[in-house]
Amino acid sequence: MAPKKRIKKPPIDNSRLIWTKWARPKTATEEIDDQAMLERFASPKIGNAPPVGSGWILDAEWKNSSGVPILSIEANWKVPAEPAHGFQLFYVFIGLKDAVNRNLLQCCLQWGSNQFGGGQQWSIGNVQVANKVGNCPNGLDSVTTGDTISASISFATSSGGQYYYQLNINGQPAMLSAGVPLLSTCCIALETYGISDEAQLPPGSTFVQNIKITTSNGVVSPVWFDNSGDNPNGQHLGLVNGNTVELCYHKAQTAAQAFV
Repeated sequence: MAPKKRIKKPPIDNSRLIWTKWARPKTATEEIDDQAMLERFASPKIGNAPPVGSGWILDAEWKNSSGVPILSIEANWKVPAEPAHGFQLFYVFIGLKDAVNRNLLQCCLQWGSNQFGGGQQWSIGNVQVANKVGNCPNGLDSVTTGDTISASISFATSSGGQYYYQLNINGQPAMLSAGVPLLSTCCIALETYGISDEAQLPPGSTFVQNIKITTSNGVVSPVWFDNSGDNPNGQHLGLVNGNTVELCYHKAQTAAQAFV
């Protein structure tokens, strides 16, 4: 009997539950298929509002134009109340990325399941994403509503034109990234998938605070740019200043919307 032919499967985009097609870009048809998959497994609709968008629906960014590298970003925030349970997946994170969005380092608070684990609970982990493929070598740890998340991403070393960063989140072992180009943009974001109703987001808002960004010139006072998506349900950035970014899960909940 002839040996069975082994079928080689394509790699999985571990951080986002989407099949990647080896190293080539996705076709338009594949992009539509990915979105259809997310909609298929979305939670049942509860209200009459339009579905919540997918991707980085809230995104505050600061691009370093100082001419010297970013040495670190650190921040903390509270774990929100649990959302209505469903098949949704979303993240609140601080991150560092490159200028062309191919390399991203994230300290994540996660609700939902992906290839790294999780479930109908809050989890934390450090993730490196390169060309849309994620890696989470230390896995996920569970946290609960009211816990404080303390996270940081710091420059560690460089060699041969590659830069290495250390990621820390709560008590997890530190994660040393693989080599990447110099990362020049800090981001604080809410990233969502498979949410058919805003009830599957937490109530209220999350204040990412005590933000501290350091470059080779010292501590900076960032001017954040609102790079959020178009959110028909009203998700928005609320209070934003140098050391605080408020991620509002629903329509306007605060009178303060000062971009300093």
